[in-house]
Amino acid sequence: MKVSRKQVAENRERIVDQAARLFRERGAAGVGVGEITAAAGLTHGGFYRQFESKDALFAEACTAALHDAEAELASALQRPEGVKAFTQTYLRTEHVSAAASRCPIVTLASDVARTGAGDDVSAQTAYAEGLRAFLAGGKAMQPGAPDWNTTTATLAAAIGAMLMARAVARADPDLAEAIVASVRPQA
Repeated sequence: MKVSRKQVAENRERIVDQAARLFRERGAAGVGVGEITAAAGLTHGGFYRQFESKDALFAEACTAALHDAEAELASALQRPEGVKAFTQTYLRTEHVSAAASRCPIVTLASDVARTGAGDDVSAQTAYAEGLRAFLAGGKAMQPGAPDWNTTTATLAAAIGAMLMARAVARADPDLAEAIVASVRPQA
């Protein structure tokens, strides 16, 4: 049975969405192609007609996840005190344990850093482009500009705190909360 172009595109989007979720939850090495396609409600067989490799899917999943994060920040930056409001929400205690589903910058960074063996830097390129767009927050800010520096410093502190807090959250929840509280903007 022939599948329409529209259905092919929808299948590809489902695979990318599920891959982005699973990669954030378990890391690129922690999930296989079969699990991803099953989560998308598809069979493993059609995967390689859609993607050259799991690495290619990982790069596309990074792009999709970072695009969602950029849209969230861009929306927040439309409001007065947007960066402060965004980081207050981002650094809520309940987000420390739920970060796998929330922040691709934290959850994908280690995997992206490990990619790029040989000449394939597609995941790093996708992550860099997505991170650059995220840090600009939908505005025309460029690296080095005063607004970009201020926004990036605030976001980097929040993201770094989230990374450290997630690393100790189950073993030492008090330490996790103290780390997050140290950079959480005061209302």
